[in-house]
Amino acid sequence: EIWIGPILGLLDIMGNISKHYYAPRATVKEQMFLCFTGTYYNLADKYTDMTKLVFVCYYYCSLNPSLFFLGAIALAVRYCSDRFCLLRIWSDRPNIGTQVAEFSRKYFLSFAIVAGIVVASYDWALFNFDRVCNGETSFESGSYTVKIFDKDQNKDEEDRVREETIFVNSENSNAVRVCNSDRCCQNIGLTFPPVPRFVETEEFSWMSDGQKLVSGCFGWFGLAVLVIFLLTVFGNTVYVFIKSLVTANYDDSKQGKDQNIDFSNLEYIDAYIPLIREPSLAFPLITCDIDEIPLKYLGFEIPIDERMDDYNVLFDIQHEDMRRSSKMRASMLSMKGLDVISQHSQYEFSSKQETHPLFDIVKHWPFGGN
Repeated sequence: EIWIGPILGLLDIMGNISKHYYAPRATVKEQMFLCFTGTYYNLADKYTDMTKLVFVCYYYCSLNPSLFFLGAIALAVRYCSDRFCLLRIWSDRPNIGTQVAEFSRKYFLSFAIVAGIVVASYDWALFNFDRVCNGETSFESGSYTVKIFDKDQNKDEEDRVREETIFVNSENSNAVRVCNSDRCCQNIGLTFPPVPRFVETEEFSWMSDGQKLVSGCFGWFGLAVLVIFLLTVFGNTVYVFIKSLVTANYDDSKQGKDQNIDFSNLEYIDAYIPLIREPSLAFPLITCDIDEIPLKYLGFEIPIDERMDDYNVLFDIQHEDMRRSSKMRASMLSMKGLDVISQHSQYEFSSKQETHPLFDIVKHWPFGGN
């Protein structure tokens, strides 16, 4: 978890093969572009790996406290490797905002902490180090002949059994027995919280006074943490749901405030442009009329020797009401310094209006414009 995953991600074996082997041998330009689209990744898998590391660390922290340090190292290594891959190796993914991070932090990561505390309280009170329990029979001092079974499956059944003689001194010693694998007398069942008054009985008591104090405090603390978690995470949701049954719960303050920043003044932002993303194509296909919007809002750039109209399916279905029925011969290099396609000298605009357009028409009215 610490080294294998990040190293494999940084090596990007298939991506390097695609870039350095298949790309130079591509027969067409579009095939070469596909070799440089980047390695696919799934954000859900990344959150699953991170949550798994955190959960395992908290779950077994009472038995092996060094897991906290190993988990911190694993998360730090994953952060550095994923950051490099995100900027250098992986392909672009849709911008989904902070909803996934907030959901994971609110539910999964907080639940991992609560689960770690509850499981640790059980480990302190009920952890079975072995299945050796107090025996119900006693032995007298003397010598006994016992049969020892060898676990080697390659030997015959007769060769796996041998007899040996042992000497037993019953003075100052207690008889013990080993419970079978089906049930042990230490398995008292699920009891919550795991405090001495609930887990110990008069017939089976094994804690000293100090152990009872520690396990009792730990058990009640785990119960308090669980109750606080349920009230904090789910209490407000239940309250809002019950309140919505009898009163209106619309709150205008949650809609945000006007920051007085116009959309046209933002440099690094994309507009919603209907696109079709096909894995076999290096660039997406445009499914609307974009003649009157700045090309910077598309969200992708095509090579300077390509034509933007070649990536628009608008011209694949010809009809009489089209405002522009033919593609421009100009490449993206000739669009340098121009914001929209309609500003180009080769743009042929028809004054007629489409009464029944087959595709959407996207327009942009900049701040202060007409």
